[in-house]
Amino acid sequence: MQGPAVEVMVLRDNHAREGLRAGHGLALMIGTAAGSFLLDTGDSAQTWANADAMGVDPAQAQALVLSHGHYDHTRGLPGLLQRLGELRVIAHPLVFEPRYHETPDGEMA
Repeated sequence: MQGPAVEVMVLRDNHAREGLRAGHGLALMIGTAAGSFLLDTGDSAQTWANADAMGVDPAQAQALVLSHGHYDHTRGLPGLLQRLGELRVIAHPLVFEPRYHETPDGEMA
């Protein structure tokens, strides 16, 4: 059985090809014949610099799906909203509840 083609572009990950910025977190642009969507936003606005370098336009996404609320999957959201103004977001209602992580100097942020 053969299904529709799916294209996955990795916009942000711990490892990056030459010319892109690696960083903790994940952001994907997923395209299908039915449309495109973003999955997560990575850990910073550098996600969108990678998208630019790859020729990927986040405005083409029909929606943003947030897999969960950890900073490395959501901290790129402010930069995305600055670019687009608004975007449909699909997420669990508690995705933006406060979460904490330990900084390199041992502080909780």
